[in-house]
Amino acid sequence: MSENHSHEHEHGHEHSHGPVENKDQIVALLDYMVKHNRSHEAELGKVIEKLSELDKKDAAEFVAKAQKSFAEGNELLLKAYEMVK
Repeated sequence: MSENHSHEHEHGHEHSHGPVENKDQIVALLDYMVKHNRSHEAELGKVIEKLSELDKKDAAEFVAKAQKSFAEGNELLLKAYEMVK
């Protein structure tokens, strides 16, 4: 990821985040990240399904583990959001 935290995804959107300087910006960013990350969790589920269909079960298991870690990290972000909103 670049210094300004811009990134682009294959599904056609990009975004960037400036410096976070106050509580309102933190709340807004955490809210955005939780919602955004949920869409990526769903995308990983589709990848897992496709890998399974392609008989790439070992790869599907690794993606499933990553998806689980992703979900756990997102839950931590959600808890932080709830604490600061």
